[in-house]
Amino acid sequence: MEKTKLMIEREKRANVIWKDEGGGYFSGQGTVFASVFASYIARVCYIALPEGHPDTNKKYDDLDPDVNGGLTFSEENIFGWDYSHYRNPGTPSTDIKNALKYFRKRA
Repeated sequence: MEKTKLMIEREKRANVIWKDEGGGYFSGQGTVFASVFASYIARVCYIALPEGHPDTNKKYDDLDPDVNGGLTFSEENIFGWDYSHYRNPGTPSTDIKNALKYFRKRA
């Protein structure tokens, strides 16, 4: 599968580098500039679901994969989370594995 328009947009907006995880799934890691109380760079991770996945177009707060602090982003077939919390219990590699397992199980 080729990268979608939304995946390319995430590359531009969050410097995401996508990895083909097989079966139409992609994982991505990037960084965003955050400025709530102070300016800083935050790591972000995404999972792109294959076409026809039943979770496409769901809101992030309707789903509960075991990722750092829970999902904080959803747009069509892309779901994401960040590492801008005071304490970040997860790691990108572990959280991506957890998210892939969660979404594959729901397919």
